[in-house]
Amino acid sequence: MSFGRDLTLDIRATCAKIAIFAWCGMAFVLPFSTALTLFFSLLAMIFSCLCLTKVTLEYLLRDKLVWLLLALFAWILFSVLWTIAPSTEVVEAVSKYRKLLLPLLVALPFLYLRISADKLLRWFLYGNLVVVLLAYAAYFGAFGGGELHLGFFRIGPSEEPLVGRNRITQGAFYIFAALLFFCSFRGQKLSKILLNYGLFVALSIPPLFLLSGRTGYVLFFVAGLVGLGYFFYRRFWRESCILVVLLIAGWMLVKANPNYADRVVTMGNEVESALANAPPIGGLDGRFHFYVVGIVESTKSPIIGSGAGSYSEVYSRSSLRLDQFKADRIQPHSEVILQLVQGGMVALVLYFIIALLSVARSFYLPSTFLALPMLMTTFFVGSVFNSYIWDLAEGHLFSLLLGHLIAKSRPSLDSG
Repeated sequence: MSFGRDLTLDIRATCAKIAIFAWCGMAFVLPFSTALTLFFSLLAMIFSCLCLTKVTLEYLLRDKLVWLLLALFAWILFSVLWTIAPSTEVVEAVSKYRKLLLPLLVALPFLYLRISADKLLRWFLYGNLVVVLLAYAAYFGAFGGGELHLGFFRIGPSEEPLVGRNRITQGAFYIFAALLFFCSFRGQKLSKILLNYGLFVALSIPPLFLLSGRTGYVLFFVAGLVGLGYFFYRRFWRESCILVVLLIAGWMLVKANPNYADRVVTMGNEVESALANAPPIGGLDGRFHFYVVGIVESTKSPIIGSGAGSYSEVYSRSSLRLDQFKADRIQPHSEVILQLVQGGMVALVLYFIIALLSVARSFYLPSTFLALPMLMTTFFVGSVFNSYIWDLAEGHLFSLLLGHLIAKSRPSLDSG
């Protein structure tokens, strides 16, 4: 009996190690490859399921964040009963929101082996460093200045050196990775501190200067303001001063960017168009229009929403719909609006509680990444104007971040 039990424990420990390897592999390829992300996530899910024991299940059932994730997924699944969406879009929505369950699987192998989950974020950093090196190489013409296809991902031309992702996702990932570097070497040698801030700057430059999207601008300054509040709260005076300098330098450099004036003028025109309820002329006013329609139409079923996958159908039936989008199946690119329209106030409140609990937990958890609260706050603020669970890349990052929080906050349990 003892031999059989020991063999089972050895097999489970091996499965846990394979699952951790696969989750770290997913974190590494997430910044640049969809195909490899799906491959590693599938491999990780299979082996993580084998780590489910009485002890790990007991821990998961004690965690409020786990129950909130399960409740939100269950509500979206339950809303299939009253959804107005076509069946194909219902299936798509349920498939998208299965990522609410992934944090549990991400946490399982770390819970089983009782080891730190910080390596998940570390491998996400490594992946972003590979991306930023390739982006700089493309920008300076190392690949001939044109587009380059490398099997599982592509590298854009020198005028917009994207690596595997669209400009919105890549700009956001650069900022998230930069935040993880910020003050991670606090209290260590000056050389490591300077290296840390050097990498922070290196990751912040592409979304501010090399990419044409404006998400990087917004997230950079949102993260800066959040960081100032956090550092004052923690009395990290040196980091506060450095961050003020970086924000001022970033603002001055952004204004010096030759593309900046055109983008600001365009953004101003889009805002005026949105406020005048005129037909959208660009990206920002289009999104604003989708948000307004979502909020107005949600008042018809404010508590339970219109059901899973229903935003496109809600928009197509709305009297506010614009003729130029008549033939399109629209998504609002906002996780907040998606939750409100699909699941009503029930889903939106659950989502906000998940966000608040995640941010609060990141403040007191022991971690090598001291700027984790900055990252979590910036991530959920970003979900107001991007769909950070619905979208594939951002949704898998959501799973890694919350899985990391669940694994890091484990109590001391007896092995079993």
